[in-house]
Amino acid sequence: MNLTQRQQQVYDLMIKGFSQRTSAKIIGLSVRSVKEYSAQIYKKLEAHSAREVVAKHYMGMGCINENGMPGVELLSKAERRVYDQLITGISRKQMAANIFLSEHTVRFHLRVISQKLGTNSMLEIVIKHYTSGHNTEMREAA
Repeated sequence: MNLTQRQQQVYDLMIKGFSQRTSAKIIGLSVRSVKEYSAQIYKKLEAHSAREVVAKHYMGMGCINENGMPGVELLSKAERRVYDQLITGISRKQMAANIFLSEHTVRFHLRVISQKLGTNSMLEIVIKHYTSGHNTEMREAA
């Protein structure tokens, strides 16, 4: 993937879970510029969200975590089905369609999953899924 230097900086922070605002402060750009670079990255990767970019990044590196992140064993079967969709980086609407649930039900399960796993966002779940249980070298390569 050919990214400009600035796009690469934004990408590197994106896959580590930094918000656009925090990324802007770190790089020394405006939030608007970071949003523009993010949009360019989404277009190049044919992604629709940072969550999808992160999932594609780790899947592209060959990161497979069959067990999930710590705490995933606490999830019910229905929650695990939603979790398994979430880690691919797809939207809530796509998750709902794939597992034949309403978007409302998917949102409900996502709230419960976040509570059980002690996370604050879907992006955080995706990052933790792919980085937990892997060696330090794999984490540094990200």
